[in-house]
Amino acid sequence: MNNWKLLLFYCIAFIVAEVIAFFCFALLRKQFKVEDSAKKHHSVIKGFLERLVVYLGLILGVQSIVIVFGTLKIATRIKSDDDEKISNNYFLTGNFLSILFVFLSVLINKLLMLLV
Repeated sequence: MNNWKLLLFYCIAFIVAEVIAFFCFALLRKQFKVEDSAKKHHSVIKGFLERLVVYLGLILGVQSIVIVFGTLKIATRIKSDDDEKISNNYFLTGNFLSILFVFLSVLINKLLMLLV
């Protein structure tokens, strides 16, 4: 398969899953009554980058990236930051959704490969 076509499939799969993720995370914030603030933009960008790194790790065959992701999430959560009062349920649900959308990206990519 042409390398450009392969790269295009990787990008399409990731973008489709990210669009779905964007709306799901908006519903999640509403469900947990998380305030929209300036920090929200940072968390959206950070979440996008996290999912991109995990996605790239998985398509490159480095499955241990999921363990690294979990470790980093736990390590950054263990702090006493009084400014950030996010419930553990919201944090856990968001992380599960992030991993789910990465897996969705991989699945979409595999389906695109089957179509060609």
